[in-house]
Amino acid sequence: MEKIMQFSSKTTTRIGQLRIEISSLERELETEKESFIAGKVGEGWKKFLFFSSYYGSHWEYGEGDEERTFVFHPSVDISRWESAHFAHGHNGQNEENDAWEAWLESLADDQYIEI
Repeated sequence: MEKIMQFSSKTTTRIGQLRIEISSLERELETEKESFIAGKVGEGWKKFLFFSSYYGSHWEYGEGDEERTFVFHPSVDISRWESAHFAHGHNGQNEENDAWEAWLESLADDQYIEI
C-alpha cells in the first residue's frame, strides 16, 4: 500500500509540473502570436477577429463558439466583414459564414495569414 501511495504522490507531483510547463508554453505561444500580429499590423496588414456564435445545444461535446484570428494584406478590403454576424450550429451555418468562407477561399495564399 505504501508503494502505491508513493507512486500516486510522485504521479500527482509530475502531473502538476507538466501542467505548469504547459501553461508556460501556452503563455509563450500567445506572446509570440501577439508579437507576430503587431509586426504585421506595423507593416500595414489588417487584423481581423472572426467570431461565430454557436446556436446549438451540445457544448459538452466540444461544440461551441468559434474564434479565429487573421491578418490581411494591406491591399485586401475587409470592411464588408467588420460588421457581419456569424453563427453556426446543428443545421449548418448562416449565409454570412458561407459567404465568408467562399470569400476567404477566393484570396491568394499570400493575401492573408490565419494565426
